[in-house]
Amino acid sequence: MRIEQMLSDLSARGIGIEADGERLLIHAPARALTDQDRAELRHRKRELLTALRMPSKSELLRICRPATAGLPVDPVHLAAWLVRQRDPQWCHPEAVKRWARYAAEQGSLPA
Repeated sequence: MRIEQMLSDLSARGIGIEADGERLLIHAPARALTDQDRAELRHRKRELLTALRMPSKSELLRICRPATAGLPVDPVHLAAWLVRQRDPQWCHPEAVKRWARYAAEQGSLPA
């Protein structure tokens, strides 16, 4: 199961998760988490922390639009590509500008 689906399923059950440094903070009604949920959360902690630190696609789009201004790069495509990379370090404005320039110079983003 994809991390996004896992978070969505937990949210639908009233379970919220947020990243706090290297810790996961879990907000859940009493007895909402099963033993299987706990095991999955422990097993996928790294992935969860990364996903929770990532800005959403709409937040990235707000960063990508000015970063691609004047370049032959589609900001929607760039935002979607950044989401797929799952690297929060690539999502701050300066890094996004570098990726936009790279895409313009190379004609595309890396696969």
